[in-house]
Amino acid sequence: MSSRYRNEDDRLHGAEKHLHGIQAHLQDYVDLWSLEEFEGVTPATIRELASHLLNEIPEILGTPLEQRGHREQKSTGPFALRQGTPFPRFSPRNLQSLIFL
Repeated sequence: MSSRYRNEDDRLHGAEKHLHGIQAHLQDYVDLWSLEEFEGVTPATIRELASHLLNEIPEILGTPLEQRGHREQKSTGPFALRQGTPFPRFSPRNLQSLIFL
């Protein structure tokens, strides 16, 4: 966990703020990291991913810390949880690199 956050909840609030910033400047974000050119990731992909993550944050924050980490699958679609892999298109490592917290 980054030293600028006191705990997991602070990091989630930081991620929420960062994701809103990404959504406000999708094309700039994709261009800055050359995501479309080298990874085939478009602004629409980033919008969908950011929206999905933003929808997950309140649920995570509402879960007591000791119960976090093991959730049942509730969603379907391109970013649904499947067999321990958070996102079918992006590995957890790649996902983290896309968010740049």
